[in-house]
Amino acid sequence: MDEQTFNDQDLYNDASFNYSISQIFSDAQSENVDTQSTSLSLVWEYFDKEPFDAPVHNVCKTCSFKYKLTTGISTLRKHLKDNHQIVVPTRNTRKQTPITEVKPFNQQEQAEHTEYLIRWLICDLQPFTTVDNVYFREFIKHFCPQYTIPRRQQVKDLIMSAFINRRTKIASELQIEGQCSLTADIWTSINQDAYLGITIHYIDSNWNLRNFLLDIIPFTTRHTGENIANEIITILNEFNILDKVIALTTDNESAMVVCGRKLAESLGSQLSLVTFSHYRCAGHILNLGVKQGLELIGDPINKVHELMNKIKNSTLLYNQLCNFCELKNIYNYKPVLDVVTRWNSTYHMLKRLEELKPALVLLAADNDNIKSLYPNEDYWVAIRVNMNFLKKKTSI
Repeated sequence: MDEQTFNDQDLYNDASFNYSISQIFSDAQSENVDTQSTSLSLVWEYFDKEPFDAPVHNVCKTCSFKYKLTTGISTLRKHLKDNHQIVVPTRNTRKQTPITEVKPFNQQEQAEHTEYLIRWLICDLQPFTTVDNVYFREFIKHFCPQYTIPRRQQVKDLIMSAFINRRTKIASELQIEGQCSLTADIWTSINQDAYLGITIHYIDSNWNLRNFLLDIIPFTTRHTGENIANEIITILNEFNILDKVIALTTDNESAMVVCGRKLAESLGSQLSLVTFSHYRCAGHILNLGVKQGLELIGDPINKVHELMNKIKNSTLLYNQLCNFCELKNIYNYKPVLDVVTRWNSTYHMLKRLEELKPALVLLAADNDNIKSLYPNEDYWVAIRVNMNFLKKKTSI
């Protein structure tokens, strides 16, 4: 092995010398560009590179002055300018893609496109950070390069401005000649945050029934009737309709009953021709009656609930049920659980039980836990009676 080969091999073996592959390619590309730049420079119209009578030199065609091959292009250009008053322009030797200048939208066009963006963000519940996502910006630029996408803080300000404008418009629309009524309910999110929702109902000047969500209020205080009434009064004052509300409909929860009484006391002096009334939701009252009826034969219903809940919370049992459903050509194989506040959910649970019966028989045969919960013949009779009863109530 000769010395040069040894040195190259030795250098290769020591290649752990912090010299990455990307750097090697970068240097090679840079060297290629420099070589290309040297060979394509306009300077070579005035110099001979390595003529036969002057090897390893660059020779000026005008005065025959010689420069070594290692001399830079800038030095050759300076020679032409200082000695021959020849100014050689520089030019970019890299191949470039022609750039088409895009004229941006004017202020009105920009505002129109931003309005559509804001509307989408609001209606689709998108976060403010969407507009800062690099892929989203590339997507928009591809289809509409004239549009300048606003940043997150700008979007936040625009959405808040749209909210205030919409709220002001609603307050103006509610200045009607007639009266209106409210429905209210408190609900808790999956994060255990409580909110008070208020919906308004009225007839507009064209005799059209209008109803929409007036406000959702984060409820951080105790859920007492007085606190709920105070929050509702605050909203009514904000929309300037305190003297127009003649009724409130809520569920039968005790705090809501107290809230209705407090509102009647507060709004009684505001209404001159009519009195304020608090109504209990007919659906909730009917649900209480149905629940009492179901309690009379509660054991079969409780067994079905326990059965559905066990399958739903077990991955193994659920997968087995799915396999048996496919075997029996059953397509609605997801278990359904009832909800205490809605009697029609009990009907849907029993209806799904009946649909799954062929697959549940096979599942019960393979699992003792399911077999102990599977309804016997007497329970099936009670279940079918309850289904007919609930079906009639659901159609009300």
